[in-house]
Amino acid sequence: MVKVCKECGHPLPDESIESSLTPTQRKLYRAVKRAGRAGITNPELMSAIYVDDVNGGPENSNIIAVMVRNMKPVIKRFGLIIRSTRGPGAQYFLEKSDD
Repeated sequence: MVKVCKECGHPLPDESIESSLTPTQRKLYRAVKRAGRAGITNPELMSAIYVDDVNGGPENSNIIAVMVRNMKPVIKRFGLIIRSTRGPGAQYFLEKSDD
């Protein structure tokens, strides 16, 4: 069961989830978690994930949606989901899973 902050509603997941993720997924997860209820945009995620890449990472930012989709079954086991809004300026949020 995932604990949720009583003041803001942000999930407070157990840190053991990170050991189930790949290093790149871990960067994405940490960035979304750190963003809290404000969320984080696709360009901000690209910067957070590929900050150490001398080439700047992939040219197509759709990689974020692919990573989130691939992480879905892993983080769902911990009672979490990453949701996003749509369109330009979309935001990604870490939330407690409804299931």
